[in-house]
Amino acid sequence: MNSTDDVIDIGRIMEMIPHRYPFLMVDRVVDVVADQSAVGI
Repeated sequence: MNSTDDVIDIGRIMEMIPHRYPFLMVDRVVDVVADQSAVGI
């Protein structure tokens, strides 16, 4: 993911992980290195 067009939003995050409010503490993912790391806000 290299541009702001590739931001993963809250809807997609909720599809990917089982956590829900108030324990879902990521609003969006702005950078991903496949199989290594991710930067979330």
